Amino acid sequence: MNVTRTILLVDDDPINLTVLAGALGTYECLTASTGEEAVEICSQQTPDMVLLDIMMPGIDGYETCRRLRANPASSGMKIILISAKSMVEERMAGYEAGADDYLIKPFDLDELRAKIEVFLRLKTSEEVNDLKTGLLNLVAHEIRTPMTGILPAAEILLTEDEVSVEDRKLWAAMILENGTRLMTLAERGLILCQLRAEMGVSFKDHEVHFAEVAETMLKDAVANAACKNISIASENTSSAIVRGDQDMLAVALCIVVENVLEICEPGHPLQIEVRDGADRVEFSISPEAVVEGRGLRERFAVFAERETGGEVVGGTLDLALAREIVHTHGGRLEVESTPTGGVGVVGWLPTCSAEVAGVSPD
Repeated sequence: MNVTRTILLVDDDPINLTVLAGALGTYECLTASTGEEAVEICSQQTPDMVLLDIMMPGIDGYETCRRLRANPASSGMKIILISAKSMVEERMAGYEAGADDYLIKPFDLDELRAKIEVFLRLKTSEEVNDLKTGLLNLVAHEIRTPMTGILPAAEILLTEDEVSVEDRKLWAAMILENGTRLMTLAERGLILCQLRAEMGVSFKDHEVHFAEVAETMLKDAVANAACKNISIASENTSSAIVRGDQDMLAVALCIVVENVLEICEPGHPLQIEVRDGADRVEFSISPEAVVEGRGLRERFAVFAERETGGEVVGGTLDLALAREIVHTHGGRLEVESTPTGGVGVVGWLPTCSAEVAGVSPD
């Protein structure tokens, strides 16, 4: 299964950016003309790799590299420094700044593409190993809550003879609910590992009216949010057709809505919009009120530690799975700042006019 890889090209020369973007046409290329712009982009998105020129106005490539490595959101990216400087001391300075490799101008484009492939394979392998380790830690943490609902209830049913029919149903329902949580955790963790490892997970291949998927999902989300006194406004204007697995796309949307709702104050409406792009369908999910973005961004880091109620706990794998589902359909899913000064989740999916990698006919 092929997932779209994103490379950030950083160079103050627009001609160099054009040449590199043309040579790397099989990837999604983002561009920045300064180190400051590159740092800002990486604070909003998570490219798989950065090709970073050293000599630029403002902060140079060395300092840009250091800042990217210092940010947990971008610390795992592969960074290749590009420079006309060939002295050993200069290359060593690049490695000390955190670069994975150092490419000297002029360079051969075939060599660059080969290096990129090697580092992306290495990044995938590292991510899978980290994911397996993190998944074990997360499961160990996450199973505690449902198990506290399963074990006492099962013990009561086994040891207490004088339990009314109503109480037996209550305890049995508690076991069922928490057992279902465990099963969902296991299934989502397995799917996430398989997608990250590119282990041949096949999605259904259908023409999907994305706005209809969002509208169907919203009915469940609104019903679920009613008890939290949160209203959801939807503006579905898209008629674009995407190709993929309708059920999995609905799962991804539900996960995002659930996580955004959790950072909202009760009573604040949630705005969901679906829009037509030139060759893609775009969507955004954001609170109308200003919401600080730290918690939401950390939720996207599947096993990053985050502080909740004074306790440091593992991150959520749900949003990581949502992101992988969207990526596997050839799209992107990211946290971005909103015009109101808060944060929201934005994404896009290619329409049927674009070939979607990784989606197999059923």
